[in-house]
Amino acid sequence: LQIIPYIMSKLWLAGLLALYMAAVFLLMRLLAFEIPGGAQEYLFLYITIALLVMAGMMLGLFASALAPNANAAPLFVILFIIPQIVLSGAMVPLPQIATMPASSRWSFQAIIAITGGGSDVDRDICWELPQEEQDLLTNNMKREHCNCMGVNALRENSCGFPGVGEYYDESIDKPDPQEPAPIRDEPEPPPLPPEPERPENLADPLALQQFLTDLFAFNEEVTRLRHAYEIDLAHYRVERELHQVRQFVYQAELAELELSRAAAIGSAEARIRFFHNDFGWTFVDKSDESRYFRTLLTTWIAQSTIILILLAGTIIMQRRRDVA
Repeated sequence: LQIIPYIMSKLWLAGLLALYMAAVFLLMRLLAFEIPGGAQEYLFLYITIALLVMAGMMLGLFASALAPNANAAPLFVILFIIPQIVLSGAMVPLPQIATMPASSRWSFQAIIAITGGGSDVDRDICWELPQEEQDLLTNNMKREHCNCMGVNALRENSCGFPGVGEYYDESIDKPDPQEPAPIRDEPEPPPLPPEPERPENLADPLALQQFLTDLFAFNEEVTRLRHAYEIDLAHYRVERELHQVRQFVYQAELAELELSRAAAIGSAEARIRFFHNDFGWTFVDKSDESRYFRTLLTTWIAQSTIILILLAGTIIMQRRRDVA
C-alpha cells in the first residue's frame, strides 16, 4: 500500500470513532449533570470534545509509527499521554506558552469558555485591578459596582461563579437593624417668674397684704415649676437609659450581621480568587460575543493544527520505516 492510502485507512476510522465517542461522552454528561446553556453550547462542546478525541487518536497513531515494534507502542502512548494531563492546565497552573503544544489545554480552555464558569468574573473590572487596589475596596459601598465582589459575589443574578452559592448566608440580603431614634436633649431648668417687689412702705397694710399674696403665689409657682422639672428630668433619665440599652442591642445585632456577611463574602471571594489566579486565563465573558467566538475559534484552530502536525509526523515516521 502507498503511504497516504494506508494512513487514511486508519484516519477515517479514527474520525468516526472520535465523533461517536464525543457524542456518547456528551450524552452521558447531559444525563448525569445539568450543563449550563442550550443547543448552541451543546454543539460547541461536541465539537471541542470531538477534536480532543481525534487529537488523542492521532497521538496514538503517531506513537505507533514512532515505536520500533508493537511491544514498544503502548509505552510511547503512555509517554505522550502524561504530558497531555500535566500540560492541560487543569491540574497545576503553568505558563501558557508551556501548555500550548497540548491539545488538552485548548479543549480545557474551550470548555470553560462554553460553560461560562468564569464569564461573570471576567466581566467584573474589579477583578482586573491589582491586589493592592482590590484591598482598598474595603466596604460594600465601594464594591457595589463590582458584580462578583462584595455581597454581589453571593447573588446569583449578579455572579454565577460555580460553588460560591454554598457560602450564601441569609444575612446577605437581610436589612440592617433599625438604629434607635436619637433622644431629646436633657431638659434645662425652667425660667422662674420674677419675684414680687417688696413695698416701699411696710406700714401700709394694703400694700403689705398685696405683697404677701404675690409672694405666696410666687412660691407656689416656683414649687410647681421645680416639681415639674424634676419629673421631666426623671423621665429623661429613664429615656436615656432605655436608649442606651436599645443602642447596645442595635450595635450587637449590627456587629453580628456584619460578621456573618464578612465571613460569607470572604469565603466566596477567596474561592473566586483561587480560581482566578490559577485559571483566570480560561475565563471569557460570554456577553462579549466577538471575544467569546474568537476564543472558541482559536482553540478549535489550535486543536486542528495539532492534529495536522501529528498527521504529518505520522506520515514522516511511517515513510522512514518503509524506507528502512
